[in-house]
Parts: sequence; C-alpha cells; structure tokens
Amino acid sequence: MDWECTADYCIKFAAPFNIPIFFSWKKSGFKGEMLRSNSPTQPNYFETPNGIFHSGGNGKPNTRLLFPQLSAKLSVRWCSAYLKIAVAQTAIINQPRFAGKRALVISGERSEESPARKHYAFFEPDRSDNRVGIKNKRHIDRCRIIHSWKEADVWETIRHHKIVVHPCYYLGYNRCSCKWCIFGNNNQMATSFYLSPDQGKMLARYEKQFGKTIRQGIDLMTFIKQGVPYSAVFQHPLLQLKLFHPYTRFPFLRKTGYFQREPI
Repeated sequence: MDWECTADYCIKFAAPFNIPIFFSWKKSGFKGEMLRSNSPTQPNYFETPNGIFHSGGNGKPNTRLLFPQLSAKLSVRWCSAYLKIAVAQTAIINQPRFAGKRALVISGERSEESPARKHYAFFEPDRSDNRVGIKNKRHIDRCRIIHSWKEADVWETIRHHKIVVHPCYYLGYNRCSCKWCIFGNNNQMATSFYLSPDQGKMLARYEKQFGKTIRQGIDLMTFIKQGVPYSAVFQHPLLQLKLFHPYTRFPFLRKTGYFQREPI
C-alpha cells in the first residue's frame, strides 16, 4: 500500500539532523492484516539500539477479510489502529530503556486536517504511558507540536530548511500517505493506478472477493475511471524512478533562499 521509496527517504531525511531512526512494523503488514482469517493478528516488530524484537501474535483468532473503511472510528479504519498506533505503542512498552523514564512522543497531527483532529489535545499522556502503574512504570507524554499550524506554516518551515519533500508531492499529491490510501480522491487513485496498475487490479480483485468496496457505493475501478492522472506524471517521467527505488537524493536543497517546487 505504501510508496516503495518512503522508508529510505525517512533514513535520508533523519541523517542530516543527526536523529537516530528506528522502524517498527506489523509482520505481513497491511495485506496480512486484511487477509486475516480465523487467526490472531500478527506480532509487531520494532528496531532498538540493541537489535530487532517483537511482541504479540498470540491473541484470539479472528477474521477480517475487509478493507479499512472511511471513518473516524479506528475500530473500522483499522489500518491506523493496527499498523501505526498499536505498533508504536508496542515498541515503547516493550523496551526496557523506557522503564522508569520520562519520554516525549512528538507527532504531527494538525487541527485543520479533519473534524476529529481538531479536538485532539496539544499535550497529554501517551497511550503507552504507565506513570501510575505498580510495575513497569513509564512516564510517556505526547505532544502534537504543530497542532495549531496552518498548512502554509508547514510549507514555510520546509522552505526555511530547504527540504526536498517526498517525491509524491512533486507528482501532485497533496498529502504523503500510502500510495493507495483509502482517503485518496479519484485523481490520486487514477495517478496511483497509472504508476502501479498491477497493484490497482489486485485491490479490485480483493473488493470482489470481500463483497465490499473500499468506498461505499462505488468500486475501485469505477472510481479510478472518474479521475485523471496528475499531469506531472507525464511531464517528469524520471521522477517516477524515485518512487520505486531507494531514495538517493540528499534531502535538502543545495541552493539557498528559496524553495524549489520542481522535481529534484
């Protein structure tokens, strides 16, 4: 579901800031969770300074066989709950280096992004917090550090630090989510299908298998046909290579004083 270059882009992004980067993920990923049939959810894996560890995978068997649904409820929009939120929580809870310590989780939700995010707290205990626990105490706070920012503020910060953003932005996507994000509009889906038709056809086959579409009332292929691929796909074909291979470009502009909104 994700862009092939994203993990490597994050590595290249973290390096100039001297920020150590550790990944966490669910075994078998999105596809494995979607195709779960009378089986427990797969374990979560997480990198640490001392190696890769995992936790879970021995819960109650259950069946999903369903795409995440377009909803603010995490119980049905399970991609966020199972592949992001729970994975990060597992990584913190199961690392001894956080035991008895104070740590801050920083995330980038903004209030103007959705009605639900508008009501998020700027600062609160994180889901992984256990400051009042009898055992395994952890004081973990969460700060949504740009919660009050407007989109223009974000882009201005990007300009200030001369950052080359994720390649999908140069193609015309207005948000860097999964390539096949369920919230994508018809033009985004049409562009993703142009770039990865075999993936799109596979998702369409799963809709038929499940008997339920990603978007209520319309199947994926019909939705794609209602959209038009972004023109940058045709204007800058070499940019596509950056989406499907390790990201080799240093993630900062070498020129100073302005932000280039052209493919790099």
